[in-house]
Amino acid sequence: MDRTLMEMPSNPMEHDRFIPASFHEVGKRGIRRIDGYRKASGKAVYTRDIQLPGMLYAKFLTSPYPNARIRGMDTRKAEALLGVRGILRYDDPEIRGKKITSTQGSEEEVLSEYAYFQGQPLGAVAVADTEDIAAEALKLIEVDWEERPFVLDQKEALKQGAALARPQWSAAPKGTIVENWAAQSETSNEMPVSFGFGPVLRFGDIEQGFGEAEVVVEFTARRTYHGCADAEMLSGITRWEGECVELWLHHQHPYEHKWTMHQWFGIPMNHIKIHSPYNGAMFGGWNWMDTA
Repeated sequence: MDRTLMEMPSNPMEHDRFIPASFHEVGKRGIRRIDGYRKASGKAVYTRDIQLPGMLYAKFLTSPYPNARIRGMDTRKAEALLGVRGILRYDDPEIRGKKITSTQGSEEEVLSEYAYFQGQPLGAVAVADTEDIAAEALKLIEVDWEERPFVLDQKEALKQGAALARPQWSAAPKGTIVENWAAQSETSNEMPVSFGFGPVLRFGDIEQGFGEAEVVVEFTARRTYHGCADAEMLSGITRWEGECVELWLHHQHPYEHKWTMHQWFGIPMNHIKIHSPYNGAMFGGWNWMDTA
């Protein structure tokens, strides 16, 4: 057996303890990625690589403001553009109020009238024969924006009276946002329902814990913004075959999205087929069903 392979640990996360000089060729670490050759050779098929006969293209309207609300919109020019098959609006009866549930249980409207960050998809979707026509249609949509105040500094955002990213949440029914809750016991399955996020769980007496601690260290930690260089933008492909639907999704949770389709459209689970192509980028438990 190759001596280098014998030196390799069983846990691939430990590879960094070996100095580069112990490798005889770039990337040789004893364990080969199953998908390494396909990705390195360009043979891996990602969601955006898939092309179906007669496929239409859909693109989302995005917010030019970091905090805003759509008061109204005129989509007539976009609808009249040659090659446009339809414009879905946030106020369409079949769209308004529809929500997508994430892995953590939070909910977001499929087409919201509110924007919480610049570039957020919202308001409208243009469906057209080509991606370029869909992009041009979005430019023709006339939007009446209500710009709202925003704060970019964390310390300023914590101050009393600071502008809220989602001011409409302040009008949520009492008890919707859970701040003070504790299970009846450590083994209790009782869970509160939180608004927009997972449940806030509180166990024990925090002040008592500080009082009993031998040392209490207080500090402030801040970090700068960091983003990512995606190899693939978010996307999804849908094909209907009679009463059945086939999906190719940029995602990590096949059965979650299958269940979402079942809930939303009432399609039996055995009439839904999900494909999981390679992902060029993924971020935690977000739900990309609205891209389909």
